Amino acid sequence: AIAGLVAVTAGCSTFDPWAAVVVGLISAPIWSYGDDLLVWLRIDDPVSAFPVHGLCGAWGLIAVGFLAKESHIVGVYQKPTGSYLMGLFYGGHGQLLLCQFIAAMCIACWSAFWIGLVFFLLDRFGQLRVHLDQEAQGMDQQTGDRSVGNHLTITKFGNRTESGTLTLLHAMRSKHLGTITEQNGACHALSDQDRELVDAFSLAPTTSIPAA
Repeated sequence: AIAGLVAVTAGCSTFDPWAAVVVGLISAPIWSYGDDLLVWLRIDDPVSAFPVHGLCGAWGLIAVGFLAKESHIVGVYQKPTGSYLMGLFYGGHGQLLLCQFIAAMCIACWSAFWIGLVFFLLDRFGQLRVHLDQEAQGMDQQTGDRSVGNHLTITKFGNRTESGTLTLLHAMRSKHLGTITEQNGACHALSDQDRELVDAFSLAPTTSIPAA
């Protein structure tokens, strides 16, 4: 729903209702595959901000170049008629599509520059990430709120597998924790990298996750 909302935002004043529905429907697989791509790239985005606001937002901008209706553009932006300032599906010559594509690229470059600069400075001063021991225990524990954050749904390649109380590393790799196996009624979920991290803290090499 949020992906569709983001996608239709750019052209909400220029779309017919049916066009807004089409744009929203197409945004769903864009979000889904974008989220899978981040998991495959091992990029941590727990709230799917990039697939929703980045990819679906860019699709919404481009969609204006296909589905914007001239009468809406004239009425909203006071543009003269007969200038082919409409989407390709309404007989436009591609000017609007090109403008929307350039706008998407400008927004991406502007955002990447400032985000890169801010993250670089934070990294230089050691403020970009919390320490590994804090990450292993979970930020809910570190900030004092122990009433939430201990329950985690273990997923593998996007498919729900098991849920329970994670006694260790409960905030790490929530989307892909490696192979899930059953042993003595408990779930054990640690990838090789997780085991290395556990060994680094001189903790038990296996994390037990009681069945829900």
